Amino acid sequence: MTQHTRGIGMAVASAVLMLTLAGCGTPAASNSTAPQTSSSASATKSHHGHKKHRLLRVHGSVTQVTAQSLSINTKKGKTFTFTLTAKTKYRMKKATSSLTAVKTGLKVVVAARRSKTGNPTAVIVRIL
Repeated sequence: MTQHTRGIGMAVASAVLMLTLAGCGTPAASNSTAPQTSSSASATKSHHGHKKHRLLRVHGSVTQVTAQSLSINTKKGKTFTFTLTAKTKYRMKKATSSLTAVKTGLKVVVAARRSKTGNPTAVIVRIL
């Protein structure tokens, strides 16, 4: 074995050892009965260990607005209806706005939390 080949072998062995120590190696069989989580889950962990929820973001034109809900139609023709709450924030050109500024026909971007039951709840409605 040449010195070059021996050097490559040592580098590969070092890399395998580092990956194994970092937890990136082949997972060992587990006797745990805890449920396994899927990598396609809608919530991920932030660097602080807390769940970070991803918001649904939809661009479209307002088709209907009431005190409790907002419906918008996307360019692709899909209609979304969002629940509005007292916590929903409204923005127009980086300034705070209100529900009264949201009118039928206006272009908006809605960031909302998905709901397991019913419509998504709007967190922020940005008027474009």
